[in-house]
Amino acid sequence: MSVWPVDLVRAVRLKTVICLNMGGSMVVIQQAGKKIDIGRIIGGIAWPGEKPGFAVVVGEELFPAIGSKTYHCHLFTTVEEQDKGRLIEKCAELAAYFKVIGFYGRYDKTNMRYLDQWNRISRERRLPGFFVYNAPYSESGLIEYHINILQDRLRIGQKTLHGLENSKLPGCLNEIQPDMIPTATDSQFPAVAALGYAVSLLTEYPPQIEEDEDFNFSVGRDSVTGY
Repeated sequence: MSVWPVDLVRAVRLKTVICLNMGGSMVVIQQAGKKIDIGRIIGGIAWPGEKPGFAVVVGEELFPAIGSKTYHCHLFTTVEEQDKGRLIEKCAELAAYFKVIGFYGRYDKTNMRYLDQWNRISRERRLPGFFVYNAPYSESGLIEYHINILQDRLRIGQKTLHGLENSKLPGCLNEIQPDMIPTATDSQFPAVAALGYAVSLLTEYPPQIEEDEDFNFSVGRDSVTGY
């Protein structure tokens, strides 16, 4: 089993036990004594603005729920930083550790330029780059769609999103009153936006299952614009 880097130990706020095998190719989580294989792992990010920036890492179960086409998702960890550079650095560490397929957020020219600069410096230092891809329906900054996705997945008796209870996310979700949802933005609610970006990507683009073939866990990045 891999040993957690110190910074990541502090970052993870879950009772769920998360471990990588020696090759780092499979993630297994353990909840209530039950081992669950994880397939795709996705990051979501909302940039600093009115509030500190926020990022999440979410894992999707390898197999759909019995008798359903729905894949349960689990929050692995969260990161909150006012400084944009520190937020990117922590996300890059998490991306490498968890073998994250990609981080998804809202396209923004200012942040795009900053990220380009950050990656140039990383290349000069021969360090891995960090990239953010467009989350579904994120262009306007409004997160009504993403909130609705989260509400559906957190519905009592039909819950398919787990692990939020040991993070600040339940409180952030409760801050958004029903009449606020149509005008809620990622800058007002960055934690909710980051989670919504990751979960909406997994929901909008489910794993492709081909007959007599293994699962294809790629997201299909040509369907979303990366920057």
